[in-house]
Amino acid sequence: MNDPNSKEHWDEKWETSSDSYLADHQVMYSVVRPFMKGQVIDLGCGNGFIGHDIGERYAGIDLSEEGIKQAKGYNSKANLVVGDARNTPFADRSADTVLLLAVVEHFLNYNAILLEAQRLCRGRIIMTLPYHSRGSEHYHPHFSIQKVVNTMSYLGEIVEYRLVAHPKGKWVLVVIEVE
Repeated sequence: MNDPNSKEHWDEKWETSSDSYLADHQVMYSVVRPFMKGQVIDLGCGNGFIGHDIGERYAGIDLSEEGIKQAKGYNSKANLVVGDARNTPFADRSADTVLLLAVVEHFLNYNAILLEAQRLCRGRIIMTLPYHSRGSEHYHPHFSIQKVVNTMSYLGEIVEYRLVAHPKGKWVLVVIEVE
């Protein structure tokens, strides 16, 4: 098995599971779209479906070249980059919305990606996190709503948090207004 946080692992996932991931992203799109505004940066964008309808106002970064290739198919006007979501080439406070959708749980030490989201954001951060959702094919903790509130509140004011249904279980949705 490939390292679950390696480029090779995610390239293989996107090549072999793109239909499953598309279904996941379509559900998350319906949940987060009402909260998205202005310029959007998607950290760990995968197939980029989330930005399919916002053109050049969407930017994304993902470790997987295959994911970025698929993202370009959904939005040819987007600024899409292969790279590490913890250290992006995007400018400070360049996004009205920063997305962390089903990505934070893939990092043993997720503080770096949260700080990157905060650095990029001049508006709101939208996150989804697993809540008793899947097995543990890799580091994949499950977050209670209270843990999310305690862990994420330093980023700004939490204006929305709730459980949402997802094809693989329930997820925690968190919307934070950055101070």
